[in-house]
Amino acid sequence: MTKVMDIFHANRSTNHVVITSVQFDTESPTLSIIGSTCTGATRKARPFEIKVPKLPVFFSGSGDLFAALLVHRLQAAWNDRDVDLLDSVDVFLDNEPAHMSPLALACQKVVASVHAVLEKTMETWKSRHGDMKTEGTDDDQHKKDFELALTKAAEIRIVRHVKELLDPPNLDQFIPLELIT
Repeated sequence: MTKVMDIFHANRSTNHVVITSVQFDTESPTLSIIGSTCTGATRKARPFEIKVPKLPVFFSGSGDLFAALLVHRLQAAWNDRDVDLLDSVDVFLDNEPAHMSPLALACQKVVASVHAVLEKTMETWKSRHGDMKTEGTDDDQHKKDFELALTKAAEIRIVRHVKELLDPPNLDQFIPLELIT
């Protein structure tokens, strides 16, 4: 993963890299968000990881939501340091731990917000549809209803959960950890 980030940093002149939904182990109940802000002098990756519990439903648009929130949160994190985001690498402290970088802290807030919205969307779906199952039935209408309900579940309920977007809950569940390379 670090090699990929090094390529983006050095060859593509990308200061910040985030890779979502990384699954190192298919048996693990978590996914990982891997990110890096390169060093100013050598443009080497400074990777961090945030573990996120898997949810049993696919949500359409969660990556778009993540990206939109990340742009805002990263700019806010650099503004907190009174730095222009476009000049961020030049002033980034190379001795600062990767997991404390503005990118890592922005990702922490984004992950907390997105995960909360997805959990609440899933809870709403379950309250309306229960735990529909298709196993043990040959009823085609039941299977069609199930597929329609799953499609409906994929619609993220952003507007109803603006509070979670503005004030991310459970930040302590999504602590960035420095990846040792």
